Parts: sequence; structure tokens; C-alpha cells
Amino acid sequence: MKTYKDTVRDHMVKNGMWDIFYLADHCNKQQKWDLFYNHSRFPLNYMKKYVAEFKVDPNNCDTFGLQNLDWSGEYLRNSLSAELLSKI
Repeated sequence: MKTYKDTVRDHMVKNGMWDIFYLADHCNKQQKWDLFYNHSRFPLNYMKKYVAEFKVDPNNCDTFGLQNLDWSGEYLRNSLSAELLSKI
């Protein structure tokens, strides 16, 4: 049985968006983690800073990276029920 997390990860992989979810550890930049399976390693403040920097620093991404960030966010929002989305 697949969980919501597995289903979302599969969608990101199949649609070429997984790379933005493969992040360097905030304590050890040499170590990378799959955000879907290791989300507890990334504090909320780190993720907010990461996304903000990702959007403005041309060294972090290209047009495809920005599109993947937008499209993955749209997919995630659309995959939630209206009731759950209102609680978030």
C-alpha cells in the first residue's frame, strides 16, 4: 500500500521534478537527502530560507528548476482536499 508521500514522490520522479527535493544537509553540505524520505532532517526555517534563496540565486537553479518548484507546489496544493488545505 502506498502512502500519500510515496504517491507524491512517484509523481515528482515521473514528471522530472524530483531533483528539487534532493537537498544538501544543512549541517553537512557534502551529504544529500531525499526530502520525501528524510523530511525530519530539514527544519522549517532552513526550508524557507532554501526556497527563498533558490528563487533568486542563479547559481542555485535555472528556468527548469524554478518551473519545477512552481509546478510541484501547484501539484501539492491541488492534491489536498479543500478541507485539509483550509487547515494548512
